[in-house]
Amino acid sequence: MKTKWFKKMFMFVNQELFDNMLDMPEIYVLDDTFIEKAATDWELPLFDGVCVFDEERYFLGLYSELNEVQSFNTLVHEMIHMYTHRYHREYLGHGGWFRVYCDKAYEIFYREEIKC
Repeated sequence: MKTKWFKKMFMFVNQELFDNMLDMPEIYVLDDTFIEKAATDWELPLFDGVCVFDEERYFLGLYSELNEVQSFNTLVHEMIHMYTHRYHREYLGHGGWFRVYCDKAYEIFYREEIKC
């Protein structure tokens, strides 16, 4: 997937799920080398996407080898992390506000494979 595709999907999800409340993050397409480095050097599990932030901006990384449905679902998942951190001060967990927005995403997009 290309970064341009991810940005278009970000704008679509932002409008449909978050009423355009999110600013465009820096979006990166992650290749096998990055995924392997994260697993070995940083002891992170292998992943399809990641949301990180500093004091001023958000960064979303999405694995390049995902198909379109997996990419969309991963983007939604990471955007929910972004939203719940920004507006509810919740970040790493998959409970609370994260569950609320996963349920809302499922209702809006009806994507069977959304992993929340």
